[in-house]
Amino acid sequence: MKSLRPICCALCVPVSLAALFAAACDGRLAVMDDPGVGGSSQLIETAGAGGTAMAGSGGMAGSAGSGGDAGSAGHPDAGPAPEPTPTCTDQLKNGDETGVDCGGPCAACQTPCDCASSPGLYALGCELSYSMGAVLGSSAHAPQLSATGEIVTFDLCYDDHRCQIFQSTQRGAARGMTVAGGATLAGVTPDGTRVLYSPQASLGAHATLSDFGSQETSTGLLPEPALLAANGTAFGLAATANDTSQLARKTPTGALEELGSLPFSRSNVALTGVSPDGSTIVGYGYDNSKPRPFRWTQAGGLVLDLPDLPENANGASVHAMSSDGSVFAGITWQDFTPVGVYRWSAAGGFSQAAPSIDFDLPGVDRTSMALSADGSALTGLMAVSDGAEFGAFRWTEATGAVAVAPGVQSLGTLLSADGSVLIGQTMDSSDYGAFVWTQAHGARVIRSTLESAGVDFRGWQISPPRALSADGRIAGTYLHGLFASDIYRSRLLRSFGLSGDTNDYRAGVEKALDDVAAELEACLDRRWLDELLG
Repeated sequence: MKSLRPICCALCVPVSLAALFAAACDGRLAVMDDPGVGGSSQLIETAGAGGTAMAGSGGMAGSAGSGGDAGSAGHPDAGPAPEPTPTCTDQLKNGDETGVDCGGPCAACQTPCDCASSPGLYALGCELSYSMGAVLGSSAHAPQLSATGEIVTFDLCYDDHRCQIFQSTQRGAARGMTVAGGATLAGVTPDGTRVLYSPQASLGAHATLSDFGSQETSTGLLPEPALLAANGTAFGLAATANDTSQLARKTPTGALEELGSLPFSRSNVALTGVSPDGSTIVGYGYDNSKPRPFRWTQAGGLVLDLPDLPENANGASVHAMSSDGSVFAGITWQDFTPVGVYRWSAAGGFSQAAPSIDFDLPGVDRTSMALSADGSALTGLMAVSDGAEFGAFRWTEATGAVAVAPGVQSLGTLLSADGSVLIGQTMDSSDYGAFVWTQAHGARVIRSTLESAGVDFRGWQISPPRALSADGRIAGTYLHGLFASDIYRSRLLRSFGLSGDTNDYRAGVEKALDDVAAELEACLDRRWLDELLG
């Protein structure tokens, strides 16, 4: 190793990669120690032809020995070449093996994921076991999961700030579409077949519905803000002669329909929730720097503001909505100061759920919150200890706001449809660790829990999940460093029908660092450098 190698390391920039972090517990995954991967614990696919192997970091599995040269063809009547002798490392189920390279004369086969009996998975309460399906890039907007959690749709933005839209499945299949000038994701239907995107470049362009290229329909709505209901209805703002905002919608078969005028400039409007049937939409806008909520319903039309705000607040923003649109939640404000987290329902009106923090911290988004499908449960961030600290909470009418990770700086960001599974992130670690909370098991940091179950996360960094399936079993997030795994990279390429990657990533990094060190040694005055470093 070159003597200048430590200096070179400071010059290296890691490549940020992303992945769908998907939960599954259907018997397809096993945590095992594979002798072919240096004995390190890995998550690997155990059933299904053509599936993507799920592997942690570690070297490539050693290929089977060739057994010498193949030899010449021989005489045509010599008969077929003899079958190679089965071994416990040839990656085949042969001989007396009961599985691939296991059972019989080989090591015992690992039992696949069994939520009832696996000690490692029992540590997670069997709500969550994890597989990895590849996605590329970093997203401008939160990735969106299909109703089943099988498909994640996201936008990938490049150095020139242009974005494109991609999809990835849990099995590793991926597709994308190219929009001239770039596009960002605005919405996707529950089955993942149709997306609403906002063009980035063209002046006068409209938000567009697409089924990934074969059919595209302009909505007539301005590119942003825009939302897509599950029934395919697009919501946004219609173009007007001035800078006023006209709320509008475009149904799959109908013409553009104006829904009401908003007293905000276009750049000051946010649409934050839409019901699956498109009968309700909520959002807020800024009027003289004061946030004002609005709600449109098919039955009642457009309604501005909350008439029953508390005396210590003169504005409110909206950040979460129940599935049917009858409940929404957000933050109350007094001028520029946040006051509290509130919940509003059509049946009960306004109620204060929890106090809000009134200070800003890097990486802390006080507007992160979520409601259960019927609006009976709410999670977010609340102030504790007289406002000096903050933590994630879960609110119900019966319990009020209850801290889910007492004593830990944290925030809740996602809820399952029934409110029984809560996802959030802790702020008291360098990687802002993701955690999962359930009534039975409390709050558990996802990474450390998986590591205790034998998953090897060396070189990986899990970002907090940004999407959650309705049943709370599948979460979408970014996993940095995934492609450093030679096994995962090779199997992923093969799942696309491409040749497997045979490069040794770590060896390549070592060689690159040594090459840089050699160049530095050749051009630097070593004596001067030694004196400088003491």
